[in-house]
Amino acid sequence: LQSLLDEMKVAVVTMNQYGQRFQLVFTRLLLQCTVNLMGLGQAKGNDQDPTVLTGDVSNEEEALTTGRKQQNVTLQLVVMLYRMWLAYYFRRYRQAAEWAITRRNLTNERPGMLLRSGGIVHETLYTGLIAAEIARTGDSDEWRAVLIESMESLRRWADLTPWNYSHKLLLLTAELARVDGEDERAADAYDEAIATAKRHRFVHEQALACERAAMFSIERGNRITAKTYFEEAKALYAEWGAHAKVVDVMDQVSQLGI
Repeated sequence: LQSLLDEMKVAVVTMNQYGQRFQLVFTRLLLQCTVNLMGLGQAKGNDQDPTVLTGDVSNEEEALTTGRKQQNVTLQLVVMLYRMWLAYYFRRYRQAAEWAITRRNLTNERPGMLLRSGGIVHETLYTGLIAAEIARTGDSDEWRAVLIESMESLRRWADLTPWNYSHKLLLLTAELARVDGEDERAADAYDEAIATAKRHRFVHEQALACERAAMFSIERGNRITAKTYFEEAKALYAEWGAHAKVVDVMDQVSQLGI
């Protein structure tokens, strides 16, 4: 994340110099998202909530208002995608589900906008992950169907480009097995997702798979295994540069007393 942060700071300066206002708004949103993950600075007016895209770099309400006034659906979708993504990462699952629903409703009103927004992969993966979490804790039938839909898309993409998508599909496979109470299948799929993400060098999704496996292990009463997964997740988030997630994992370990 540090190299991404440095590149975006340079890009923001260049865009300002050349008056590229349209792209500047999008870049600032991604920059704020990165700042939040890295735990840098205090977001203004939200008690350092890492899921909110308002701070020294960007203002999400201004971006959403601009998007609505200019009928710029892509800008609205990008804000919603980042909010959904961050809410899931920081375990605000109901909030993430609300953003997912709002985003899907908007794309249904504008057929094809999901693809043009450039966020189709993250939209698909994280909508599936959110659906799995909500299906596991309630509203199972409707959200399970959303999870299956995400898996079908990722399966098609994984057939074409396994390097980019196979670990994502494996993670959703683990989550579906968890929803369905197939514990052994879920455990195997989590380990496969972790190993594949590692082999394909997707450190952030390897970290996420470890964290999810840890939560699953806690549910099964296996605290020793959970601690191992949490430690691995913490190290991987640190490697990625997401220090706010390192703190979040440490908080989970502390709360669980493991």
